[in-house]
Amino acid sequence: MAKDKFDEIREILAEVTQRLNNVAREQELFAGEMRQLRASQEEFQASQKKTDEQQKKTDEQIKKTEKGIDRLSREIGGGLGRAAEGLTAPCVPKLFSKLGIRVETVHQRVKALHNGQVKAEIDLLCPARKNGSSLILVGEVKAHLTNEDVKDFLDESLSSFKENFAEYKDMDVIAFVSGLNVEENAVRLAQKKGLYVLIPFGETMRIANLPDFEPKVW
Repeated sequence: MAKDKFDEIREILAEVTQRLNNVAREQELFAGEMRQLRASQEEFQASQKKTDEQQKKTDEQIKKTEKGIDRLSREIGGGLGRAAEGLTAPCVPKLFSKLGIRVETVHQRVKALHNGQVKAEIDLLCPARKNGSSLILVGEVKAHLTNEDVKDFLDESLSSFKENFAEYKDMDVIAFVSGLNVEENAVRLAQKKGLYVLIPFGETMRIANLPDFEPKVW
């Protein structure tokens, strides 16, 4: 009887040992899986970090490229703008003399200052005389003149010209637009609003307005 009891205890111990061994193996398998998972996670994090760093470098390079393009565009645009002014300015006295307007001086890029800050800028400002009376000829010059450029000139520069350039507030102002390339709708709008339009003609410029055109006086 005691022997049977001992055998029963031994079987229980064997079963417990087996279960413990199984648990140990499962724990080892679980630990291995966890180690593999951590390794994969670390590998992913390292890869993600590398990707993030690469993305950061790419973003920085894109920003540098965009800045370079913007700077180049400004330089090209500024260069073409100056070329347009350089072509237009010498032609103004001769062109307007045919209309009975004697231009005395052509000033380029005239700035109005307020408290030391630039408040407004006019591309071409020309004191002139017509029928014995003084007037001011004001010009907007673009490399590529669009409808929007004409609107901006009317709404921003001309509407506030006498406020910004108070020394001319008692004088008549006649205005014109000019460009190396001038869109047809810009020509139509400018004429409709009372502006002269100067367009390229060979190596010089010509006035594109119709013969019966009457300029607006500001």
